[in-house]
Amino acid sequence: MTTYLRSYANNGIRANTALRAVHASGAAGAALDAGTEAVRGVSDLLDGSRSAGDVATTVASAGAKGYATGAAASAAATAGGAALASGLGAIGVGAGLATVAAPLALAAVVGWGVSSAWDSIFG
Repeated sequence: MTTYLRSYANNGIRANTALRAVHASGAAGAALDAGTEAVRGVSDLLDGSRSAGDVATTVASAGAKGYATGAAASAAATAGGAALASGLGAIGVGAGLATVAAPLALAAVVGWGVSSAWDSIFG
């Protein structure tokens, strides 16, 4: 029973850590995208090409898109890395390289997919 409880607690800690990573990646994506759009928006406000309301809406949308993209990419990388680590753990050095490279590639593909879907829906 003690082993089961310890295993259950360790799984909860791992899940909590993964969720924190997903949240942090989403927050970083939101800050980056909203910040970039805010700089663009200030420039557009100064030259009179957009209104303050339009800039605010665009900045909020960019932040939401950045959060969704960052969180999805992080979740994909975390899940992909865990799957590869458990499946390739006994193979050796090549497995180590695949365990690092494949989650990054998966994160890039998922991030691009979420970003493209966001643009086509809210675009």
